Amino acid sequence: MPFGNSGCSFGGIGLTTAALDMITGSITASLEFNVDFITQTMLGAVAAQATMTGKLGRRAVLLGAAGGLLPDLDVFLEGITDPAVPFELHRHFTHSLLFIPLGAALATLPFLAFPWFRNRMGWSYLAALIGIATHGLLDNLTSYGTHLYWPFVAERTSWDAMPIVDPIFSGMLILGILFTVIFKRARPAIAAFALCCGYITLGFVQHVRAMNVQHQLAELRGHEIDRGRVLPTVGNVMLWRSIYQCDGVLHADAVRVSLFDEIVVREGGSMASFTLDDLPEDVTPRVRDLYTRFSMFADHYTVLTSVDNGKFYIGDVRFCLPTSSFNPLWGFYVESDQLANPAYFSGHGPRNSPRREDDALSNLWNEIIGRGDNYVHLSLLTNNITPVKH
Repeated sequence: MPFGNSGCSFGGIGLTTAALDMITGSITASLEFNVDFITQTMLGAVAAQATMTGKLGRRAVLLGAAGGLLPDLDVFLEGITDPAVPFELHRHFTHSLLFIPLGAALATLPFLAFPWFRNRMGWSYLAALIGIATHGLLDNLTSYGTHLYWPFVAERTSWDAMPIVDPIFSGMLILGILFTVIFKRARPAIAAFALCCGYITLGFVQHVRAMNVQHQLAELRGHEIDRGRVLPTVGNVMLWRSIYQCDGVLHADAVRVSLFDEIVVREGGSMASFTLDDLPEDVTPRVRDLYTRFSMFADHYTVLTSVDNGKFYIGDVRFCLPTSSFNPLWGFYVESDQLANPAYFSGHGPRNSPRREDDALSNLWNEIIGRGDNYVHLSLLTNNITPVKH
């Protein structure tokens, strides 16, 4: 591994913050909260309005929204977390199934200051319960990772059926609430909830199709998959990042699973998977502890990239731009001669990453709409057909 050949001693360690920046393609914690909390709040509101209109009228939307929002208030816990791993408490216990009853009570509590809600305390609690119940489930549909089964399961879980940020899904929710308020009827909220359930179902179908492509690609290469995932890219359920491990090596590809056209693939590269055993023996116990925690967050999909002399970058390669590349959006810095400042953050990937020089958002959009370069029809891949021309 490059670590062993570097001859460097490693004194410091740093982690970037984990969140998604739609505009620049980088990921920052603040944007992920700002965008994601709107969707979660709207979903809770729509779900409560769609199911509790008969008992609470249009006021159900308020309780559902409060329940849908409450788990994401964990961002304010960042101040009590280890500064080297600020993402640890986001999507943690407040997003678990076990927290739902308590969270619903906390969401209902402010409303009990008003007699109207106090007289309907049970129904108000139920509306908040429905709202908060949607939160962890929606987050678990994405690829970021959620402690849905805490404290019984230590690892984050992901169903990989929905992108972290999806304007189509969010737009349906916003319109449903908007029309419910304007027309003073619950039907728009019910319709929005039904459409969102249908969209989630589509995400699962697309995930299965993309996973089938991954297995076909591995079979063509003579690989036996030790573990693998397919992850939806930002804002859609057509373009997927395939990543799997075979004999200690990670292989990445971009898979476009169109609803109407033939499936196309852009084959990516491969890199050795980085594990705890690859750390030099002389690193400090804190370095090992921080890497272990970061690796768990990244679902152990980590690789090593040299950045500068004496500095190394361990990236979370679940999320990369371009889609088939190994240019991670966030990661883990290890520096020599930085004992005084062992932890620091960056909103970008490695400084020498070509992604920083590209128009990442434009390239991603071209891939989503089918104009990306070097894509090959899956049915022709075995014959080494040249890339599809658009």
